[in-house]
Amino acid sequence: MEGWLRKFEKEFLKKPGEHLLEIGITGSGKTQTLYWLVDGLVNRGKNETIVWFDTGKSSEFLTLAKFKPLRLIIPETLDIDVSLKTDNLNEIERVHVFDFGEVWRSLDKHKINVISFEPFVLHPEIYTKIVGKLFTALIRLAHDYALPTPMTIIYDEFHKVAPGQGHGLSEKHYRFGSIIQLNIERLRSLKVRFVATSHGWTKIRRGVRSSFNWFICKRGANFANDQPKLQRFNPLFEKLQTDECVIVYPTKIFSDIVKLPKYEDGEELGTVRYIGVFEV
Repeated sequence: MEGWLRKFEKEFLKKPGEHLLEIGITGSGKTQTLYWLVDGLVNRGKNETIVWFDTGKSSEFLTLAKFKPLRLIIPETLDIDVSLKTDNLNEIERVHVFDFGEVWRSLDKHKINVISFEPFVLHPEIYTKIVGKLFTALIRLAHDYALPTPMTIIYDEFHKVAPGQGHGLSEKHYRFGSIIQLNIERLRSLKVRFVATSHGWTKIRRGVRSSFNWFICKRGANFANDQPKLQRFNPLFEKLQTDECVIVYPTKIFSDIVKLPKYEDGEELGTVRYIGVFEV
């Protein structure tokens, strides 16, 4: 296993611009794997700007404060209340922003940047507008070379950004996925990469998922016939434990089963409460 991890460190953690997709069913340990990836990027990567999109689940971003100071990026007029159960965490600061471009201009390369918009959203149409405007601003600023690169953007449930057929919230949601499809490879060339998760391979728009060269397979990862080699191993992925994964390299070489460390859950470290509702 050590050999596979050294290869992963050299070819992914220390090589900015490589997109990675983690696939597994609910309860398969995907968030713990994201913590492991952030740990690796912070301690063995190339000093990348790390951006974590907050989904509002189980105070999970508090675990990130074990690795590095946090910068919470929050819409103006809304707020986050953090009540900690331990003093053994790095600093957590809040920054309020007025517009979507300011989100990306507020990034701090020396901290883990937590973009917290989704937890304040209650309506699917508003969610679609926010995601569309955030990523349109990202693409424009990347095009203008105005981002602190190299950058890794960590997004849980990426099918909510670029949904596959049958998984979108609206027609506008599908149309926005085409913008991501058009620009995801350009972002990679500009040293902006995505580390994303999804419950299923086909939940992500086909033209977007084909841009991911690296995969981490968790329990229940199930590939379709557009990935015939991976599809043959669906029965193996079905049996993985929550602390196990299989790394698939761009050449489609598989690692042995990798056993991952256990990180404290956010709820063990404190409580996060979101104050207000986003209106747009």
